[in-house]
This record gives sequence, structure tokens and C-alpha cells, in this order.
Amino acid sequence: VMACGGENATLLPLESFRENMQLVEKQIKGGDPRKRVAETFDIQEFWKRLDLQFQGVSKEATKLSLAFSKPPEPSAKECADLVGCLEASILALVSTFYNLPSDHGDTLRKSVSDSVLNVVHSVQVLASSIIETGLLASGVHHCTQQLDQLPSTGSVWSACDSVSQLPRDNKAAVLAKLQSVSKLVNDALDELEEVASAKGNACSMDDLGLSEMDSGDEESDGDNAVSEWNDEEERMVAPCMGLVKAAKSVLKKVSNAVDVHGSSPSIPPQASELDCIITVFEPLSERVDELVSSVYVPVDKEAVSKNAAALSDVLQNILSVFRGLSLFWEDDHQWTEFLSSAVKHNIDKLRGSQSAACT
Repeated sequence: VMACGGENATLLPLESFRENMQLVEKQIKGGDPRKRVAETFDIQEFWKRLDLQFQGVSKEATKLSLAFSKPPEPSAKECADLVGCLEASILALVSTFYNLPSDHGDTLRKSVSDSVLNVVHSVQVLASSIIETGLLASGVHHCTQQLDQLPSTGSVWSACDSVSQLPRDNKAAVLAKLQSVSKLVNDALDELEEVASAKGNACSMDDLGLSEMDSGDEESDGDNAVSEWNDEEERMVAPCMGLVKAAKSVLKKVSNAVDVHGSSPSIPPQASELDCIITVFEPLSERVDELVSSVYVPVDKEAVSKNAAALSDVLQNILSVFRGLSLFWEDDHQWTEFLSSAVKHNIDKLRGSQSAACT
């Protein structure tokens, strides 16, 4: 076997494997063009099979890693056999994923797809760690190689173990996604409330979490140390905060409706409705972040107005779409009307404060 940089017959199967995995990754990211319907599909059997195949990939990756962890190094044939088993386990995993019917929900499929992609990527990294470290016939670098392989092997194990955390139907997948969006919105609201409650409504560098950054002007007279909202800007902050609080409430109420009224496992007709909810919520956290960022001193009043209107549009669209779904029940009418009115009230209040400043 030749040293690094030379032709190494033992590593050739690994190089081919890495290239094949890159193609598999590209294919998964491109989406499955075949639309499958449920028919006689057994979701419980699907998860049993998928669990076993994640375990299979972990087992085969471990065998490959161990083979290269110490001398003697495997022969070209032994390496090809090990790589062939790992590749077969990956292809079986991907094939099983593709058997998940599209009418069981795009959000669920995206969750499983991300997990499968993580595994495919992690085995590429493992292969690369073996290839890039190289094998020397003297075995001088085997200790270093073993250390290099430990993190990449651990990443494969972690990626394979993640299957146990996957949502098992579209309802669970949608609730997990809404929870993730809710965390982002809550963080933005906490940030805004912290700034607003600071003494004198001050918005200092520390309030923005930038205290460790060099201002570039340490000799200045202190003009940049603390900046405060003026009366006009302060009047703008309250309705902006009201809009963010409305976003938080919309998330909480819709999540509760999905939890209470959504079927589990998600039946195909309702699975598409759940996907629709994720689609309309998709821009929410970004719109909230843009609005919160625009109220920092120095305040860009035009940006505040634009971002508030954009957030309002997203919230009203969410409420409008939700009212048209089977998940919307009679007892949801009152809170959707209340929150819709709250959003409109805050937009009107913001416009009023800006109009007053112009007179």
C-alpha cells in the first residue's frame, strides 16, 4: 500500500463510496418525484423497519471504522466488502424513506428526510476522515488516524440515534415545528421587553448583547454609550410589542387547536391541512425579528412601519387560512376574531402615533 498522495488500492472503494453518497444526498435534496398514496401502507411497520435500518447503518459504519483504527490495515478486498455493506445499508434506509407516502404529510417527510440526510452526510465525513488521513505501511500514523476517526464515527452514531426523536406522524411533526417557531418568537419578545423595561427605556450596547464588541471609538465623549427613545419613538414601541405578543398568542392558540383537534396518526386528508399551517407560519419568525430589530436606536421609522405591516399581513393570513380548515371549530371563533382585532388595533395605533408626529 502506498503512502498518502500516491495510488492506494485499499482506499479506492472508500473514494467511490463517498462519490456515491454525494449523489444520494443530491437526490434526496431534490425530492422524490414519485407521489405515493397510502392505500395499504402500515405506518407502524414503516417505523419498525426504519428503526432497524438506522441501527444497521450504525453497525456497518462501526465495523468500517474499527477496521481502519489499528494495524494491520484491511486489504483492498476487505475494504470493498466493508464499504459495500455500509452502502447497502444506506440504500436500504433511503429506499424505506421513499416508501413513506406523500399523503401522510410533507412536514413528516421533511423531518424524516432531514434525519436521513444527516446520516448520509455523516458517513461521507467518516469516509473522508479515513481517506484524508491516509494509510502508511509502517503504521506510524495509525494512532493519529484513530483519533481523527473517533469524532466522525461518533457523529454517525448520533445521526443514527436521532431516529428515536423523530415525530411519528404529521401532527407530531407540525407541533414540533410550531414549537420551534414559538421559541424564536418568545426569544424576540423577551429581548424587546428587556430593552423596553431598562431604566429610562435606555437601549445601551449592553442591552443589545454587544458589550464585548469594540466600538472603535474608546476616546469618544460618550455619545454612543447610552441612547434612549424619544417620546415619538416610545409611542411606536408599544404597538410593535403588541404585534409581537399577538404573534405569540396566535402560535399558542393554533398549536393548541392542532393538538386537540388534529388526528393522530394524521389521516391523509388532514395531513395536507397541517402542512398548510406550516406554510403560512413559515415567514413568521423572520417578520418578528425584522420588526424587533427596527425599533432599536437609532430608530428607522419607515422600516418600523414597513416591518409592522409585514408582520400584520402574516398574522392576518394565518388566521384567515386557519378559519378555512377542518381544525377550526366553533369555540375557535372568538379568539381568532379577538386576535385579528388586536393586530388591526396595534397597526392603527402605530399609524396614529406616526401621524401625530407629523402634525
